[in-house]
Amino acid sequence: SSCVSGCCASAYTKCGACGGACASWGCCSSIVDIFNPCDAGFDTGCGVQAPPLVYNRYRPFSQNAAGIGFPIICQSRRVPVECDSKFVSRYNRQEPNRLYREPMNAPKSSSILRCRGEDWDTSPHLGYSPRISQDDNPLYCVFLSENILAKIKEFEWFDDMTEDVMLANLIYSPNVDTVSMVKLDFHIQDTGRVQPFQDVFTNSVLNESSRWGTWQALMVSFVVIMFCRLLWVIRDLVKAKKRTVMLKADVILTLAFVAFGCYLLIRRYTSADEVTNAILVLVQGFLQVTDTSSPDATQNVENTVNSYISTMRLIQGVVLQEQILRLVAYVLVLMSIARVIAYMSVHPRIDVIAKTITHAADDMFHFLVVFCFVFMTMAWLAHWSFGPHKVAFQTYKVSLNTCFQMLVGEYPFQDDWTEGLTQKIWYVCFTVLVFFVMVNVMFAIIVEAFLRIKKDIDSRTSEKNLIIDLAFLLVVRVLRPAYGWPDQRALLNHLDVTQAIPNPVKIDELRFTRFAKFRDVTAIERFFHLYYSFCGAPLLSKAGKQELARMREIHDMGEYAKGMFGVNDVELPKAMAAAVRLQRRWRMLMAVRKVQEKVRRRGRAIMRASSEGKAKRRASSIGLAAAPTGSAAAPHVCAWLEKEAGMLPEVAEAYVKRALASPGALAE
Repeated sequence: SSCVSGCCASAYTKCGACGGACASWGCCSSIVDIFNPCDAGFDTGCGVQAPPLVYNRYRPFSQNAAGIGFPIICQSRRVPVECDSKFVSRYNRQEPNRLYREPMNAPKSSSILRCRGEDWDTSPHLGYSPRISQDDNPLYCVFLSENILAKIKEFEWFDDMTEDVMLANLIYSPNVDTVSMVKLDFHIQDTGRVQPFQDVFTNSVLNESSRWGTWQALMVSFVVIMFCRLLWVIRDLVKAKKRTVMLKADVILTLAFVAFGCYLLIRRYTSADEVTNAILVLVQGFLQVTDTSSPDATQNVENTVNSYISTMRLIQGVVLQEQILRLVAYVLVLMSIARVIAYMSVHPRIDVIAKTITHAADDMFHFLVVFCFVFMTMAWLAHWSFGPHKVAFQTYKVSLNTCFQMLVGEYPFQDDWTEGLTQKIWYVCFTVLVFFVMVNVMFAIIVEAFLRIKKDIDSRTSEKNLIIDLAFLLVVRVLRPAYGWPDQRALLNHLDVTQAIPNPVKIDELRFTRFAKFRDVTAIERFFHLYYSFCGAPLLSKAGKQELARMREIHDMGEYAKGMFGVNDVELPKAMAAAVRLQRRWRMLMAVRKVQEKVRRRGRAIMRASSEGKAKRRASSIGLAAAPTGSAAAPHVCAWLEKEAGMLPEVAEAYVKRALASPGALAE
């Protein structure tokens, strides 16, 4: 009888509430209002003491964060419908037993067993009407406190019609100036299994933080660099005679980076801090609830709940936009990594990853067809067999995740008594078939492709170490203007045009080419010398290697002459020329004697022939049938001397001339 709004003590006991609840719903209403505002931190007008002049904090906070208002709990409900089951129909039609005690002996006003329908419930539930959420699901929401939690359990606010439960709280962290929404969701399946989900949405005002200046400097630098990069790749695309896919991809990727950076700058400079304004409105709504005994108390709390839900939706929307931007940045970074791997093709020793993937792509595709079939079948078998009593396989999605963890060695083993024989057999099959066989087959495909690439790289003797090649390119760039060398792209264009010519590149070819202009012949010689000093013998053709071998032989002979005869560098050319002349005359003398002896010996055999036919056949056998006598036999004799006696052409010719001067010598 001491309560306000005309509510008596008996009415308070019956209604389970006080203050505004009596004024709002009435003590005689059939709807029980168990969620009175006074149970969520507000007080009624009954025996309220005057507030103190000041509030002194005598204990420090235990956490570095503070809750904004009270936690809120919401549920979405389905409408009850009759179950499509013969058992339920018979069970609900059972008659009451009069021998039971009260109230079990009374007739039932509703079905004992019921099922959840497809439509959402919008009728009042224990005194509260639902609110329409963002995804058009009606939510029953109340502020949560210790008293309300006890009544939720006592009056069974969550029942068999509850499908989703959400618990959320807004938390402010003063040290980092962020507002976070901690959200727990529970989905109750038709089988009674509860699936929990958690989310944390954090909003930070960057414009008011100490990192704002650093962020601006970094973003402006990023946009400027990307814009310069865009101009560069556009120039390359315009100059290129053949616009490849890589050039177009560079333009598109760089343009995406420029657009993304500009959008972030514009968004940060123009967007308002909506979350902070909404939080201040929410706090003001809490402070406006000053009297819960008036008829408007329930409406004030209702407005506060609506403001709370609106703030939650706003935080979710803002954080969702940030997540979308983060996802875009994530994709751009992945594309940049792929492009960097493609850029590694400039040098074969760092192009191992891209070429290994390319060479193994065909085998990997056919392997993945078999692997995906076996892997997904094993995951489905685990979910179908062990899902009802194993959390690791409760859904097909969770089963796939568990199988992937097993693929990398994380097995969800439990106590032996909790795992049956079928589960152990499945573990063995998965381990042998997937973990041992298929994973090692995949490794074998990759290793085989890598070995092929490594063998191809080792066969290329012109490429050096990456650092050495980069240093050589720097040297070429520095010496190019001093020696009058053309651009590397001009040389590459010349090589592309003349790649069908089998002859090696020579000085005359670079001298008269119209693609690469050298200053003079000396510049071409210096260019060849630089590349030969860097690449070595693999750069030369077959004729060049032979000439190199001859030059090395001459060099070795010179070194031998200097060491054997004490010849200095000034006298060495004259000594080498004299040695060559002496060697030539010595070879000529020895060849003359050898030929004279062979001709004399074979001439006697021919003269001893009894007939002209035998003599001709004999002469033909030694290669003299086509040149019987005189100067007409000179070319044949020269050829025979070169072949049989091993004489040099000039030596053989000199000997024949000398023999013609002697009467009868050539005839013999």
